[in-house]
Amino acid sequence: MARYCATTLLAVLLTMATPVLFAELVPKPFSLEGFFIAEDVTNFSGGAKTGSVFNGVYHPILNYHFVNNPHKASARIGILAIANSQPQFNYSYASQSVSNMTAQGEVILAELNYYQTINKWADIRLGLMDIREYLNVFDVPKELINSGFGTNRVMNNAADPATYPYPGFGALVNLSQGNYGLGLSAFQANPRHQSTFFHDGVFFLEELNWDAEVELPHTPRLYLKLGSWQNYQPNPQLGFSNIGLYVMGQIVWVNAAQQQINIMSQLGYGPNKANSLPYSFNLAMTISNLIPGRTEDKLGIGYSEVWLRNVSPEIVFEVTYAIHIMKNIAIKPDLQYIVHPSGIKPNAFAGILRLIYNIDGHMLARH
Repeated sequence: MARYCATTLLAVLLTMATPVLFAELVPKPFSLEGFFIAEDVTNFSGGAKTGSVFNGVYHPILNYHFVNNPHKASARIGILAIANSQPQFNYSYASQSVSNMTAQGEVILAELNYYQTINKWADIRLGLMDIREYLNVFDVPKELINSGFGTNRVMNNAADPATYPYPGFGALVNLSQGNYGLGLSAFQANPRHQSTFFHDGVFFLEELNWDAEVELPHTPRLYLKLGSWQNYQPNPQLGFSNIGLYVMGQIVWVNAAQQQINIMSQLGYGPNKANSLPYSFNLAMTISNLIPGRTEDKLGIGYSEVWLRNVSPEIVFEVTYAIHIMKNIAIKPDLQYIVHPSGIKPNAFAGILRLIYNIDGHMLARH
């Protein structure tokens, strides 16, 4: 553990120094964003066994803005460096990972894409990217740590979408008109092997979204998304072809006490009988400025359930609180109670202590 603490301290110092050095050495057409996360994840009781693991993630992203282009255009490149002590699943045994940062330790190229505005209602992004940066996500899941609140669990279990820890190559087109929008995308279906492109299948995702103000006190804003996905997988050793649907909703408003409240819900469905996880549901809420004077702090509460074939459903209750000690630095304690991990293990009680450093205020959550 001492080795991981020393690694964390070195990474924090490096991350904090990066924006300062960047501002001095790099010209204005470039910008830097990203994040560093270090955490201790502990399974206190239940699950497979008790114990703690360490996770560390560093994800800097460099943007280039084509200032001479008559249309808005930019390019991104970024790396993803992951360090951990061992798989957290060995302790909680939950199909919804206690930490959305749990992954194999490695360093990979995670961003290499080009963005172009075509006209006032259409844009396109091509290259290597994380699909959840642009589709299948709302603000609330970014604040909760359990992976059940990130990318739709049915989709993530039945397919291999291009998302953390393995972004993939693909194309994403966004169309918008007034309060309506449509996202259309195609990605490689086996993003772990980035050199194969579409040799091992194709993953398609379509998402229709709508937003509008609601005629209620404090004029909340309502967001709705309806999505469908198709996973074509010709190699049975890598998985099976599958389809699915999801619906997501979020309502956001600021009350009389100047507290921003977000409530979000999501339902996923995968009809294929080979899919071991046919349904998922989650409901979550975040509240900022709960303590007077602490405007950046945020409380998160969530409930997530997945239906597993032939065993009991797995349910997660989570509560977390982000404490901002500086503009870009936050400490986030988190508690989770998991009912029937993977449908078969005793109820588990887990906790996380997470340190977050945001470069230029950007954080990728995942889920």
